[in-house]
Amino acid sequence: SIVPFLINDEIKFLLKPQRPGDDKSAMIQQALLNYEWRKRKMTGAMKECARDMIIIGHCIAKPGYTVEVDESKKPKDDGVINYADYVKLDAPYVERVNPLNFIFDLSAKDGTLRTARWCAESFFVPYADVLVNKDYNPEVIGMLYSGDYSPPTQTFWSSIGVDPKSMKGIKGSFALPEDNLVRLIEVWDKKYEKRMIFSDGCPIPLVAEDWPYSHLAPVFPYVMAKYIDVPNQPYGLGLPRWIEDQQVQLNRAATLEQDVMRKSRPRTAASEGTNPEEVVKFQNGDDIVIGDFKPIQPADLSQMFQVYKQNLERVMEEMSGADALLQGARLPSRTTAGEIGTRARLTGLKLDQHVEDFEEFVEEIATQVLAHLKKFRTT
Repeated sequence: SIVPFLINDEIKFLLKPQRPGDDKSAMIQQALLNYEWRKRKMTGAMKECARDMIIIGHCIAKPGYTVEVDESKKPKDDGVINYADYVKLDAPYVERVNPLNFIFDLSAKDGTLRTARWCAESFFVPYADVLVNKDYNPEVIGMLYSGDYSPPTQTFWSSIGVDPKSMKGIKGSFALPEDNLVRLIEVWDKKYEKRMIFSDGCPIPLVAEDWPYSHLAPVFPYVMAKYIDVPNQPYGLGLPRWIEDQQVQLNRAATLEQDVMRKSRPRTAASEGTNPEEVVKFQNGDDIVIGDFKPIQPADLSQMFQVYKQNLERVMEEMSGADALLQGARLPSRTTAGEIGTRARLTGLKLDQHVEDFEEFVEEIATQVLAHLKKFRTT
């Protein structure tokens, strides 16, 4: 219900000149930015980030520019080793970064990415692709080949958090070519203006180069946004965590309801002294049964369950700002148009801050994309 408030259509940008003589330049830059944004399908990454922001509590996007695509020394033998379809030669890109695989300097002055000294992203790559990447330091590759350093490898399932024990019995049928994955850590150090890539378990970087985006220094090529900001904490809260206690109570109430319903199945009491054989006949549905059998009245499901659940749901709506109007649910009878208009304005006010935060997030990404285009585009 809330994601469409943050992003619900193709994103377009309007650039305004800072000086009277820059109007033509602004028009050209605006056309170029909107064209590349649409051509590279960058809005799709923003939609993924919007879901991360609301569900996890923060989102990370990485705008960049590719002038060289990662290649192997023998492409015919090794195949393509960078197969992200949005990473093209001489083109900008925006990718969603898994928020759970990103960390930054937690001793930053204000606890944000803007004042952090360094940040790092971890990702998983097939070990064979690491060994044949011509952009990596051949001496370090030789150390990996010789066994001086042996990076721990894992399966694809482990890399996405699936417990290997749960794969017993079906692991063979689900084996993948990418099951020999190694974790790489890309580190951006603002203090020394360096970019490095390490293989997990090897202290010597595969890549150690000067800051490749001198036109962005000292700004990280990562942009971060939070949903519910927590004072003195580096990461924000998402809606599931915000309403977790109420949701747990709601789940328990639903479980109790099911328990009462199971115990309320039709039951019958036989009078004392009834012959057990007659009880069996009664259970089998025989036409003639000797004995006194009376149905037991099932316990009614207490209405307090419904009241309790409705109270919890109302609290969750108030905490999240997602009331019945926002969810598209049925409103109380005889709700006037004036009341609906007032509630719609209040709902908008509740979400305005989140919408503004996400717009700033998108604008910061677009600013970096435009800076890349102005730096690298020669025509």
